Amino acid sequence: MEPTAARRGRGPKRRARHIWPAVTLASSGCRTPGCEREGARSETYTVVFKDQAGESYRCDLAQNAWSSFADGKRYSGKLRALTGSLDCDSLLPR
Repeated sequence: MEPTAARRGRGPKRRARHIWPAVTLASSGCRTPGCEREGARSETYTVVFKDQAGESYRCDLAQNAWSSFADGKRYSGKLRALTGSLDCDSLLPR
C-alpha cells in the first residue's frame, strides 16, 4: 500500500509549524448575550492508502505520526478479518 494523491502535496515538504488564522470579532471580550466569541479549534491528520487492487483505506493519526509518512513510499499493514478495515497501528515501511 502507498499513500494516494489525497496525502500528496501536504506531506513532509510542508513541515512548517501549523498556525491558525487570525480571527476578527466584532468586539473583544464576551460579556453580553449574543456577543461573538472564538469557537473551539480541532484538526485531523489523515493518510489515505491504496492497495494494489485499488481499494482505499484511511488512517486518522496524530500529527507527528502523520508527518512520518513519505509520499510514494510503500507500507505494509494488516487488515482486520471481520471488517476488512486497515489496522493503522500495524503500518510499517517496506
